[in-house]
Amino acid sequence: MARTIDSCVQQWAVDVGKMKDHVPDKWHRRLAVKSKIQDPISGTLMPSIPWYHDFWGEDASGDETTYEDAQHYRSPEAMDRALADRGVDTALLTSHEMRFLPAIPSPDYSAALASAYNEVVASDWLPVSDRFVGSVVVSTSNPEAAAAEVRKYADNPDMVTVLVYGGGELPLGHRSYDPLYEAAAEADMPLTIHVSGNPIHRQTAMGIPEQYVTHDTNLVHNHMTNMVSMLFQGVFDRYPDLDIVYAGQGVSWVLQTLWRSTRYYRNLEDTVPVHLEREPIEYLETNCYVTTYPLGVLPDETAVSLFDMVGFDRILYGSGYPYWNADTVEDLPELDDEQREQVLAKNASRVYGL
Repeated sequence: MARTIDSCVQQWAVDVGKMKDHVPDKWHRRLAVKSKIQDPISGTLMPSIPWYHDFWGEDASGDETTYEDAQHYRSPEAMDRALADRGVDTALLTSHEMRFLPAIPSPDYSAALASAYNEVVASDWLPVSDRFVGSVVVSTSNPEAAAAEVRKYADNPDMVTVLVYGGGELPLGHRSYDPLYEAAAEADMPLTIHVSGNPIHRQTAMGIPEQYVTHDTNLVHNHMTNMVSMLFQGVFDRYPDLDIVYAGQGVSWVLQTLWRSTRYYRNLEDTVPVHLEREPIEYLETNCYVTTYPLGVLPDETAVSLFDMVGFDRILYGSGYPYWNADTVEDLPELDDEQREQVLAKNASRVYGL
């Protein structure tokens, strides 16, 4: 039976009560207050602990637990049992509430929260099960602190990727992020990018959505914008060995983004601020990966054609669990044995060193 590596597990709430013991004194009181009143870490307009998910109905289909019992999704033991039931052999933990990190205006506070979260995951989650591997969450608003955080975990074999949320003030091709990319490249750690749901910075092409369905549908703009920025600012050429996983928005978007980028690059190459070693579409073959989640509803033949156009060696299985629209292995299109092994485990094993 093929091994299954789930590259997109987004455990809901972080434990603010534990995180407060891992931050500098000046932030301790703030987290202590938040832990008592159950205020979201982000402190933004969109709450991000139990009632937020209950309000939007974001719990995984088929789960009997409601968000009145938040422990189900913040408990490593409960998550381990749920993932075992779903047939997952290795689960990459990518958090959920931390995706609101770019909404926090203070770069120091944002970096402190990221560091505290990482320490809690390393000490309280990873030892619970061999199924878990962690992500080093970093704050893009503080690239120097982010680089230090990467180096802190560079030799930890259970922290297998650098995780950023792509909804910050600047797109991810900006040179201010170079200290982070340099540290990731030096540590030989891939970069995993998730979209950010924060309501402060522009997340979609038309700004802040008015409805959740609009918000969730259009969050893919976040990845499109960041990929184009990274392409035309030369990130892939400056860090040719840096693998980048654009996670949590499915497969098809990357084709349109790279086709359009290549088309306009051919006509407007003189306007690109840096010289590119290759055409944009070619970087998909060397630097870029996507996850299956969310699969959407397509005929098998169409889905397999999309997988083939992207490249079976560029796609990582991800469930999105415990989101309301989480996928399972059974939801994958009909693949042959070699293609299925690549998507389920081989690609993630190579990228994340598992």
